[in-house]
Amino acid sequence: MDTLFNVNFIKAMADPVRQNIVLLLGEKGEMTSGEVAHAFQPLTHATISHHLQILKAGGALVSRKEGKTVWYAIDKPALTEAMDKFASMIRNCCVGTDCCSPTSQKKENESESGK
Repeated sequence: MDTLFNVNFIKAMADPVRQNIVLLLGEKGEMTSGEVAHAFQPLTHATISHHLQILKAGGALVSRKEGKTVWYAIDKPALTEAMDKFASMIRNCCVGTDCCSPTSQKKENESESGK
């Protein structure tokens, strides 16, 4: 389940539009889906709603409904936890080896090209 959460978070944050939606909500606070869509014209409201749902599924946003209006905000605890887990995964990548170092990647590229 933890891995799935991280994968969904990474997928959610992989798109530049979604990254900008998170930045916008971080700057402005809670906004309606219509307000977010207005900020991203010429993208359609349907497209932005789709992005908002992906961000919510990835753990970056929360929503609440007020009548027919849906409000979105950053889920700060969940977003912080997901980013911490992702950073930890990167920090612990290849522990005890140099597979991620620039030097080892250069060696790998040279061996592939026959140098």
